[in-house]
Amino acid sequence: MHRHSPRRSFGLLTRVALVLLVASWGCGGSGESKSTPTIPPPPKPKAVRVVIVTSPAKTGLPRSAAGDYAVRVEDAAGAGVPGVRVDFKALSGPTGFLFTPADTVTTDSAGIARVAVTFRTFAGTDQLLASTAGVIEPALVNVTVIPGPPAFVMFTPGAVRLFGAGDSATFQLRVTDSYLNVLTNVVPDLQVSDSTVISLSAPATPGATGTVRALRGGASAFVSAPIAAGQPFGLGVEVFAYPRDVCAGVATPQDPVAGLITVADSVACLAPLADGGEYALIVYNESTDGGTSLGTTVTGYNVLQQTIPVLSRGGMRPSFARMPTLARRSASAPKLDLRFHQRLMEQSRSLSRLFGPARTARSFARAGSVGRIRGPSYSRSGSAVPMVGDTVSLNVSDTSCTGAIIRGFRVVAVGSKSIVLADTLNPVGGFTDADYARFAARFDTLVYPLDVGAFDAPSDIDGNGHVAILFTKYVNELTPANSPYFVGGFFHPRDLFPRTQSPSFGVCPTSNEGEMFYMMVPDPTGVVHRNQFRLGFVDTLTTSILAHEFQHLINAGRRMYVNTGATSFEETWLDEGLSHEAEELLFFHESGFAPRSQLEGNSILDTWPHFSAWVSDDASNFVNFYLYLSDPANHSPIDVGDALETRGATWAFLRFAVDESFASDAGVWQRFANSTTTGIGTLSFALQKDPKPLLRDFAVANMGNRHPSWNFGSVFTEVFVGASWNPIPFGRVKEGIAVPVAAKGGSAGYYAFAVPPGVQTLLRFGSSAAPPNGNLRFMLLRTNLGLSGPANW
Repeated sequence: MHRHSPRRSFGLLTRVALVLLVASWGCGGSGESKSTPTIPPPPKPKAVRVVIVTSPAKTGLPRSAAGDYAVRVEDAAGAGVPGVRVDFKALSGPTGFLFTPADTVTTDSAGIARVAVTFRTFAGTDQLLASTAGVIEPALVNVTVIPGPPAFVMFTPGAVRLFGAGDSATFQLRVTDSYLNVLTNVVPDLQVSDSTVISLSAPATPGATGTVRALRGGASAFVSAPIAAGQPFGLGVEVFAYPRDVCAGVATPQDPVAGLITVADSVACLAPLADGGEYALIVYNESTDGGTSLGTTVTGYNVLQQTIPVLSRGGMRPSFARMPTLARRSASAPKLDLRFHQRLMEQSRSLSRLFGPARTARSFARAGSVGRIRGPSYSRSGSAVPMVGDTVSLNVSDTSCTGAIIRGFRVVAVGSKSIVLADTLNPVGGFTDADYARFAARFDTLVYPLDVGAFDAPSDIDGNGHVAILFTKYVNELTPANSPYFVGGFFHPRDLFPRTQSPSFGVCPTSNEGEMFYMMVPDPTGVVHRNQFRLGFVDTLTTSILAHEFQHLINAGRRMYVNTGATSFEETWLDEGLSHEAEELLFFHESGFAPRSQLEGNSILDTWPHFSAWVSDDASNFVNFYLYLSDPANHSPIDVGDALETRGATWAFLRFAVDESFASDAGVWQRFANSTTTGIGTLSFALQKDPKPLLRDFAVANMGNRHPSWNFGSVFTEVFVGASWNPIPFGRVKEGIAVPVAAKGGSAGYYAFAVPPGVQTLLRFGSSAAPPNGNLRFMLLRTNLGLSGPANW
C-alpha cells in the first residue's frame, strides 16, 4: 500500500480547508458568517378550571360503591389539558372515602381524570373535591352517607343493679347499623325475660329515657331488644334482695375510706361510695390456743363478687439459675423432717419433771459432792478439753433417758469454743479433717459469738467451756430410705441432765453430760438407707444448722441451770422460731444487711455473696412462710405443732414483733432466752408488752405486705420460681348466703367482696341462734380505689 508522508498529508488537508473557506465567502456575499434561525416550540395549554364530567352518587350506605367521579381540566379556550395531576379528597380530610385506583390521577389526552368512589363507614354529609395546581376553584360534589339497616342496640348503662322491691333506675338506648351509625328513626320493641322481677317503661322515641322498676328482690331479669336475628342485645338487671339503705335500724354506717375498720359487734355497715370498691374481710382469732380453730359464718347484704383472685397453693422454689454449684437443689430436693423434731421436742418437754433433781446434782457438783456431773471422758488426754486424735464413746440415740446407742468418736478439731468429733463409722467420701477444722473455726468466730451475743451464754455443766459438735451417720440413719424428708441435725436436752443425783438416785442414765449437738454427714454413695447426700449439699447447710441447734442448746441450758425459776423447756413453736431467727441473724451478719431495712429481691440478687448467704442461711424461712401464707386459717405462729407452716409463721412473726416494738435488736433476743415462763408468757416478757395486738397486726401486715425488715412480695416474685407476690387464698363473701369462716388461734382467715356504687353494705357474723365466739375479731379494709381499679393495699 502507498503511504503519504506526513508533510504531504498536511498539504492536502490545507488545500481542502482553503476551498471550503472561499466557498463560505461566496455564499455570504460578504466577509461575515451567518447562522440558521431557531423556531420556538408552541406554548403549553394553561389549566384554568376543573369541570365535572361524571358525578358519583349523592347518597349511599356506608362502604357502598358511589360510582365514578370524572373531571376535565380545561384551558382558557375550553380545550382539555392532558398530563396534569388531579388530587381527589374529601373536604373533611382523610376520613375514609376510597378513591380507586388512587387519590391522585394524571389527566389523559382529553384532559380527563377519573376515579371510582366508595363511601366512608360513618354517616354524615361531606364534599368530594377534585383539584389541580394553579386552579383556584376545585370541582366539588356534595355527598351524604346514610346509616345502614339496624344491627346493634346500645344500652346506657350496660347493666343495672336494683336494691329491693320498688327500687328503680333509668336507661337510654341507641340503635345503630353495623358501623355504629345511630339510627334516629328506629325504636325497638323491648321484651322482659321475667315480668315478675321487674316492670318496664320503654322509651317512646329514639334518645328518650326508659325506666326499670324492681318488683321483687333476690332475682335477675333481662330486657332484650331483638333488633337483629341471633343478636342477644339487651339490658341486664340484677335485683338485690335488700334495699339501698340496708343498714337502717341495724348498724351505723362506717366510712370505708378511713382505713382499717374493726367490727365491734356481730354486724358491720359500710357507708355508700360513689364508685363502690373492693374489700378484704380479715377474720382473726385472738385466742392464744394456737392449736384450736374457731369458726362462724358471714352473710353479705348488697355485696358483689370481686376481682381478687383465689390463688392456688402452687409449687415454688428459689431460683438457682445464678448459682451453678447449687443447681441440684431443685423442687425435688429433700426437705427437713419436722416430724422428727416434733417428736424429739415432745420427749424433751417430758424431761421437765427432772429439773429439780438435775439442779440438785448440779449444786452437788459445784460443791464437790459425790454426785458431780461428769463430762465425756476422752481416752488419751483424759482432760475435759481433749486433743485432736483423742477418742470417746458417746450415746447418739434420739431417745431420752433409755435405750442408749453408743458410737465411737474421734476428736478431729478443737477450737476456742468448739470440740468437733467424727463418728468412726461415717461413710467414706465425706468431710475431711480440713473441713472439720473449717467448721470449728466457723463456730468459734461466727456462730458462737453471734448466738451468744443474741441469746446469751450457754450452760457449762461439764466445765470445759466448749460445745461438742458430733458429726455422725446416726443422724443420717434417722432418714428412712427414699424419703422426701431428711434430718439435718438435732440437739437433745437429755445431755444436759446428770446421770445421777446421788449414788442412790438416777436422773438420766443415758446422758452424755455435756453441751453438745448432733450433725448429719455427707453420704455421696448412699451407704445409709441408699439416701445420697452429696458433700456440697451438706456443706451448704452445716453452718446454719449449727446456729439453729446452738440456740436450742442455749435456751435449754439457761432454763435448767441459769434461770432457775423456769419449770419447763420452751414451747416447741417458740423454741423453733427462735432457732430460725438465729439462722436469719447469721444471714444479716454474713451479708452486711440489717433488720428494719425493707429488703427486696434485688437486695438478695445484687451480688453473689448476698445471694449465697441468703440461700444457705435464710431461704428455707421464706419457703416456710410462703407455705403459711398459702393456708393461714389452718396454721398459726403459735400453733402447738411443728409444721413447716408454723415455723415460717413464727419466724416471720418474731421478726415483725421485734421490729415493731424496738428500734434495734439490742437485748431483745436475750430476754427470750432468759424467760422463766413459756410461750405467750415468754413473748410478753421479751417484748415487754401484751403480744396479742402484735399477732393481730401481723395478720393485717401479711395481707398488705407491710413488714419492716422484708418486702416479701418483692422477694417472692423476684427470687423464687413460680411464686406470686402474696399467696393468701381469699374466700368469698356471698350475697345473702351464710359463708363459713374460721381461723386458728393467733392467726386469720381472709375473705373478699366488692360493694356496688351508691349503696350501703351490711355484713352479719353468725346468727342470733349461734353468735360468733368472743375470741373472733372481724376487720375490714378497702383494697382498691373502685370496682374498675387494681387491687391496691
